[in-house]
Parts: sequence; C-alpha cells; structure tokens
Amino acid sequence: MVVTNVPRRRSGVKALVTLGKRVLLTRERRRDGSIYHSLPGGGVEPGETPHEALARELSEELDCAGAIGKQVGSCSYQHRSIDATTQYDLYAVTLEDVPTPDSSEGIVGAKFHDPAALPESVLEPLAEAVGRLGAGTASQRLTSSPR
Repeated sequence: MVVTNVPRRRSGVKALVTLGKRVLLTRERRRDGSIYHSLPGGGVEPGETPHEALARELSEELDCAGAIGKQVGSCSYQHRSIDATTQYDLYAVTLEDVPTPDSSEGIVGAKFHDPAALPESVLEPLAEAVGRLGAGTASQRLTSSPR
C-alpha cells in the first residue's frame, strides 16, 4: 500500500528570548514575498543536537550567539511553503550580542513585542505557545539583555 499526501515530519527549535515582559520576534519574508513573524530558529539538521541547531540558527538569522537554556515549550506547525510539519521545541535563550537580521536568510527584522499584543502575522502555533508560557513565566525563566 502506497501512502500519498502525508507531509514529512521535521524536528525544529525556536528561541524564546525575552526582555522584561517582551518577547523577541523575527520578521521574515516567504519565497512568495509575503511577510510573517516568528521566533528565531529553524530545522534541526541530521547529526545536530537541538542546542547545536539553535546556536546555528541564531548565528545564521541574527548574526549573534546566545546562551541556550532549558526547553520551555513545544508546538507543531504545518508549513505553507513546503509539504512538511515541524515539531518545534522552544528553548529559553539569553542573547550575547545585539540581533542583526540577515536578509539573505529571509530575516528582514527583529523586535521585542508584548506577548498580549503580538502582530497578526505571527505563526499561529508559535503565538499560542508564547501565550501559554505568558510573559511573566518567560521572564522568570529568562532575562535577556542585548547589548
């Protein structure tokens, strides 16, 4: 029996970076030119640990390093642009540098937002995860002070 139309499953990681009661979101451009907001991060490559993948993604997307803490949540996302579903694990991260978006990676901005007033274009599962964690909870687990 051949199974068709089953999206492939991927593992991914996202950084939950907070400053006070605000959370860092990236502003990203899809291949079709549309814009959405997300948490920094991406897919885990074969042979990488989640921490290694998140360190790589922070370097690629924001040209910065971060101290990666414990896992604080997870969510699943069905992609629009590829036939895949990614299970994202969210990790508390303290940035060690000022985030500098890399447009060659599709990252066109990075800004701290109030979790109670996230932009409408935040990927829904990530918005729900941030909402579940709550700004107070995230701040207690992580305080970031980009220089």
